[in-house]
Amino acid sequence: MRELLIPFILIISSLSCLGQDTILYKSWVDNQGSLFEINNKQIITDGDTYRYKISHDTLLLRQYNHWNDARFKDVIFKIKKLSNDSLILKPLNRTTLNLYKNQSIIRLVDIQLVKDDSFIFEKLYFSSSTCYGYCPAFQLVIESNRNVKFISEKNTGITKGYYKGFLTRKEYSKLLELLRKYPIDCFPSNYIVSIDGPVHHLIVWHSGNKKEIKGGIDSLLTQDLMTFLYTCNKKAILWPTFKRFNIL
Repeated sequence: MRELLIPFILIISSLSCLGQDTILYKSWVDNQGSLFEINNKQIITDGDTYRYKISHDTLLLRQYNHWNDARFKDVIFKIKKLSNDSLILKPLNRTTLNLYKNQSIIRLVDIQLVKDDSFIFEKLYFSSSTCYGYCPAFQLVIESNRNVKFISEKNTGITKGYYKGFLTRKEYSKLLELLRKYPIDCFPSNYIVSIDGPVHHLIVWHSGNKKEIKGGIDSLLTQDLMTFLYTCNKKAILWPTFKRFNIL
């Protein structure tokens, strides 16, 4: 049995003809590229996993592992709007405001509606630094003709040096699908770098535009793309070259 039933009429009257799971249980995304995944048991955000409950138009979240521990501050929102494609939340306490950088309103949309099918890929540059552990350090360029340039610096699984090659059509199609999942121009230009994390630098040229992102690119929305880029040297067909080249 579901832990929670939303009194639809207290949120928005038009929901009465739609099932709760159709409305609420899905992946939502805001205009900063942050994901908000909701199912009937938990809410997963870029920052944490929460259990939750809804009372009238108030949404209360508490960290999943501390649900029964009153010492932990709740994240509390007022549900301003809930429809099939839009979820608007208003932070109701200081904990929530701090978590969402003092945004007075959080506007989320169904992630299925923001896929950018007009995206035309031109070129991608990605680099990652070492960390205190064994993070791979490398530079990578992928071009629209599927050509790949790769500079192995440390912990990549292949010998340090310069490589050239190409992506198969299957892997190239997978990259395009990942880049179209969400309008990349809406991502923040700078991400916070964790103390023990690598520094990333991503540049995507597309549709006549250039989007540059720096920092510790780490969000639920970018996980699949980061995994692809980190394993690209294993999926691409590469051969070493003794002639150095400019990566860009």
